[in-house]
Parts: sequence; structure tokens; C-alpha cells
Amino acid sequence: MESTTSIARSGFPLGAKCNFCLHRALLDEKALAAKFETPRLLSSLRFKCSRCGSHDVHLEQFWSRSSVTRFMRSDD
Repeated sequence: MESTTSIARSGFPLGAKCNFCLHRALLDEKALAAKFETPRLLSSLRFKCSRCGSHDVHLEQFWSRSSVTRFMRSDD
């Protein structure tokens, strides 16, 4: 993911993966974009894992439905 990529670009959800407990979730990028008054870069967003509370969360932007499926099935 490039740090210059803005929210609501691909038409697919964003993937969030906690690097501490490996919890994965999909985030609606259009809802995130609507939440902020000014355009935001993905690199400027901070998230907290809903499972363990860690702020060490990696965001991934998808460009195909199959990449979303692979992200959610991945068990690394």
C-alpha cells in the first residue's frame, strides 16, 4: 500500500490486520471517507484492534474481489 493512496479509491473494502493477535477485519472505505471532512491518506489513519486493543494495525487496500477473499482466508 502506498502512503500517498487516499481513502475511497478502489471500490473495495480496506483490510485491517492486527500485527499482535492477527485479527482481521474489512472496513468500508466509503464510510471512512465520509467520516472525515477533508481527504485523508491511508498512512495518516490510526486504528485499534477490536479484539486485543493493540494499535499495531496494518491496512491493506484491495484492487479485486479475489484479493479480499485471500486476505480474509489467510491464516499467517
